[in-house]
Amino acid sequence: MAHLHSDSLDREVQVEQQLLSPFLAGRAIRSFRINQSDKVVLIPYTLSGSRMRLIPEDELKLSYPAAHEYLSANKAELVAIGHLFTELNQRGLILPSDHKRLPLRFDLARSKP
Repeated sequence: MAHLHSDSLDREVQVEQQLLSPFLAGRAIRSFRINQSDKVVLIPYTLSGSRMRLIPEDELKLSYPAAHEYLSANKAELVAIGHLFTELNQRGLILPSDHKRLPLRFDLARSKP
């Protein structure tokens, strides 16, 4: 279990480590090397064959209860972001660069060990 600071909830949260992956952006990526990142992102997907599949809510609730609780607490914001991403994708626009507000991203430097 990872203990993380959630900017969207402004409190410490716990999330299952299996659903976290390093988040690389800007300064972490250099020519011919990738610096270690102090950021992670929650990815509620599993690999099914050669495709990624969103973990169904009932399965998420049973297998990853802390992640389910966290995602449920951020549901309204995630739904709004989903609509924004769908609209941008339909228009052929890139995603917003303000990834710091995304509730699925955590800064390990702000999290307690």
